[in-house]
Amino acid sequence: MAAMGEMIGNIAHQWRQPLSMISTSSTGILMQHEYGILTDEKLIKSMEDINSSAQFLSKTIDDFRDIVKGDADVERFNLTENLEKCLNIELPMLKVNNIELIKNLDDAIEVESYPNALIQSMINIINNAKDILKEKNLEYSYIFIDTFIEDKNAVIMIKDNAGGIPLDVLPRIFEAYFTTKHKTQGTGLGLNMTYNMVSVEMNGKIEVKNINYKYNDIFYDGALFIIRIPLDYVGLENEEFVPSNDIIENNDTLELY
Repeated sequence: MAAMGEMIGNIAHQWRQPLSMISTSSTGILMQHEYGILTDEKLIKSMEDINSSAQFLSKTIDDFRDIVKGDADVERFNLTENLEKCLNIELPMLKVNNIELIKNLDDAIEVESYPNALIQSMINIINNAKDILKEKNLEYSYIFIDTFIEDKNAVIMIKDNAGGIPLDVLPRIFEAYFTTKHKTQGTGLGLNMTYNMVSVEMNGKIEVKNINYKYNDIFYDGALFIIRIPLDYVGLENEEFVPSNDIIENNDTLELY
């Protein structure tokens, strides 16, 4: 129910602007017609705006439906295009909470895996970062997403500037039903589901660390989630992966900004 509530909230923010456009255009047409000032040009422009907004609403429905229905088969897909579907869903909620999303994506990466499982995993991680950044109420809130290839794996790095995860919490972050949120705000299942989807369904690995990094000449502390997915799907389960709570020092990998 918590996950559905989050999803409905995302849909509402996605739909608000195009619905407003449809309402404004239609009422404008009626008013101009009533006063006899409706021209063919204005009518055509309003109809085009309404159709464009309706197409956006339809595409949003398709995107959410694809995510919810899950994956039946392994597919080869472009990683950036897949992540953009997730980010298009999340962006309205990030903007509402004044969180800036900064991307550094390798558009050439192709992955053979389960595309919707990856989208769901990314949504869970981004929502987790969004919630803690909202709680912190910082002057500047950031979520960074990077992709690159390393050792025949597609690597996705998601980091924030929310101060990092308490060291007593870090080893349990992927446990089922473990949550630091109030019971009305979280179930403790989101990151556990993400861990299972990445490590079992996609035969990849996921870990989380606390980091210190520099952006725009300012140092920040935050959490870094690292997802590694084989470029070519292999139907074998990985060995048990135990997340680390090591602190990463600044290095070339983290000095991306």
